[in-house]
Amino acid sequence: TKYARLWMVTMFLCIIIGLVLMIAVALIPQETIKRNSQAYIEETQTSRREDIYARPRCRSFYTESYMFMLACTMDEKRPLESALESRMYEETREPTVDFNIFLNKGAENMKQIDYNRYWHGYLVLLRPAIALMSSSTLRNLNCIFFYGLTIYLSIIVYHTFGGKVVAAFAASLIYASFWTIPQAFDFITTFLIAFLASIAVIKSNKLCCTSEKTSIFFLIIGALTSYTDFLITPIVTIAYPLIFASLLH
Repeated sequence: TKYARLWMVTMFLCIIIGLVLMIAVALIPQETIKRNSQAYIEETQTSRREDIYARPRCRSFYTESYMFMLACTMDEKRPLESALESRMYEETREPTVDFNIFLNKGAENMKQIDYNRYWHGYLVLLRPAIALMSSSTLRNLNCIFFYGLTIYLSIIVYHTFGGKVVAAFAASLIYASFWTIPQAFDFITTFLIAFLASIAVIKSNKLCCTSEKTSIFFLIIGALTSYTDFLITPIVTIAYPLIFASLLH
């Protein structure tokens, strides 16, 4: 049917676009990424675990170190392979320590492992960002963007649904320790997808006006989630926009 073909075309386009983007960021010089990642290693060594931003619930150097190592092992000389293989190295099975060893001593004496059961699409954002700025600067930019998006979404939720719904939305953010989310590279992508999708649902009356359009929209949201989420919170990207879509219709 026409509807089934639209589904298949949408999925095919998502796969092609995702692969092209991964190949594109793989072309960024590897040495630039490695050099700028030293600031992240220094951050992991100087940050105090009792800091409010280092709460295990919403920030983990464990997962972030995996993300940074995958960013550093992409090789501009092999862009297609780098986009597909997700190569990492380990020696101690402690990602932060292993990443430090990899950056400062090389991978000659380390065991190579592949983490290719994920798309690792977050690298499309993370790798260019590392090439341009330090990890602490990136966290600050994440805070500005995340809090700005949260405030804007809260305003349109209030004007569209009223005080009770915005209060429920605020309660969900408090439960999720929202103040830690933009500080965590592994958490922020799913929340940004969820908030942007929610804004699109509320602002566009035609986006979810039929079952066909609704399913295609959430198919794309699901593809984005599968592409960027890494061991974190995939349910967030369907929960928020689906609730708002249900309230509208």
